[in-house]
Amino acid sequence: MLVTTAWRDEIEALLSRAMDDLGFTRVDQSVSKLLHYLKTISGQLALRVAESHNSAAAAVGLGIVTAYLQAKGRLAQAVLVPVDSSPRIFSVSGSGPTAEGERRCDLVLISLKRNIVDATFIEVKWRRGSTPLESLAATMCVQMESSADIVRARFFDPARIDGSLQRAYLANVLRFYFERARRYGLLAAGSETPFLEHLAKLEKAGIEFRASYEGYIVSLDEKPRRGTAQITVLTAQDIERMAEFGTVNIRQVYEPTEGDGEDETEATDVTIADSRYPIADSQASAEIVVEVGETTAKIADSQYPIANSQAAAEIVVELGETTAGRVDWKPSIKGSPHLFIIGIPGQGKSWTTTRILTRLGEQHVPALVLDFHGQFADPSGPFAQRVGATTIDAAEGLPFSPFEAMTTNGKTDWKINSQGIAEIFAYIVNLGGIQRDALYNAIMDAYKARGFGTGDTTGLTYPTPSDVLRCIEHRERDRRVSNISARCRPLLEMDLFTPESGHPDLLSMVRRGLVIDLHN
Repeated sequence: MLVTTAWRDEIEALLSRAMDDLGFTRVDQSVSKLLHYLKTISGQLALRVAESHNSAAAAVGLGIVTAYLQAKGRLAQAVLVPVDSSPRIFSVSGSGPTAEGERRCDLVLISLKRNIVDATFIEVKWRRGSTPLESLAATMCVQMESSADIVRARFFDPARIDGSLQRAYLANVLRFYFERARRYGLLAAGSETPFLEHLAKLEKAGIEFRASYEGYIVSLDEKPRRGTAQITVLTAQDIERMAEFGTVNIRQVYEPTEGDGEDETEATDVTIADSRYPIADSQASAEIVVEVGETTAKIADSQYPIANSQAAAEIVVELGETTAGRVDWKPSIKGSPHLFIIGIPGQGKSWTTTRILTRLGEQHVPALVLDFHGQFADPSGPFAQRVGATTIDAAEGLPFSPFEAMTTNGKTDWKINSQGIAEIFAYIVNLGGIQRDALYNAIMDAYKARGFGTGDTTGLTYPTPSDVLRCIEHRERDRRVSNISARCRPLLEMDLFTPESGHPDLLSMVRRGLVIDLHN
């Protein structure tokens, strides 16, 4: 992202106005420093200032809290993640937009230890003048707790089959903000290597997630308050003590009154009525610890351990040797986990692929192999001998039906399945838009003929390929759409799909290692 000089001038003008409203003076000397702190978190935050005056005031609060955390040494060994700039992490569905009823905090400070993720969820509010803070603090706690629940369910729920993949996605995001923190010089010397080492192991099973909560209210006019909850009021004196803002004069500096004691200048806490987060001091935080053991997923009434929980902590594939010694490959799901093997005939592509898949299988990483030449399906071959994967000869029929629909929350998604199959078939046989729509409706007709769409789907059987072909022909006659049945006939009439009663589902077979032999 590039921010031109004109944009920077406009953003600084908006920040200056917001800082002035909040009670800052000599803003011209501090606004560029505030913008610097916003950019250390996210360049998007700086651009968001232009949305409204409230956005600018909220940005001032975030910048002040970031400066405060750095002054306290909190950013030396941790990564600060802005929630609104990473919406795909902090949504239940992973799609980004906030669902109805979802609440999010502003920042998450994440530090990594051996098999432990410490996440401090931070909410920032700004106020001018004396404000009743108890109800405000309670709202902040709801926002922080909601964000923590989303992260826990998305990345650290031991029942999630895709937990390793989700944590790998989280690791990529953390790596991005780690690089940003390193670029801005926030990390302490010696902390970078351990952080990256722990980050590389984030996707493995058995990671412990610890959540704590800190709220900050930027209110220059407030008096320091003392309480038991981790809601900190940043007052004028707190901000003046920061080195970056030391030259800033702030209006209405709090004058201590009799009885405030010797610690009146320290940033203190505000009491929350009936708080669920009792915290004695800034070092003790309310933690929610999730105990994660060996995880299994129940599939088709059988227990199959999740592949990644069985695999070794580090997967090593020996590729071969050079004059310099042995060459190992350590595959990972972080970054872009794709491999492309290219070469003229006879250079070893097939042998290399066999070597990789065999070594992965020996380390409990299963593979789905689409075998066009029969080498992996050969029972006397090295892959079959050493891995023992299941082999299906496609020439004899695939033992599953494409019309088997998923059931989600008790609802069978046969309509969604109809759309998906129509899209796939249309791509394979090159149908136009009107033909594809007719095919979609024909598949729907086949489901309806079996009783789908009338309520309870218990005990219903799925349509067969011949059922669908008849419905396509019927649609062609009624709608005067041509050439759909002729193009789809090879997929529906050649016994490509031969579902067997009681046969394991496809996912279960893939988990054990599966070769689909296409060479016949």
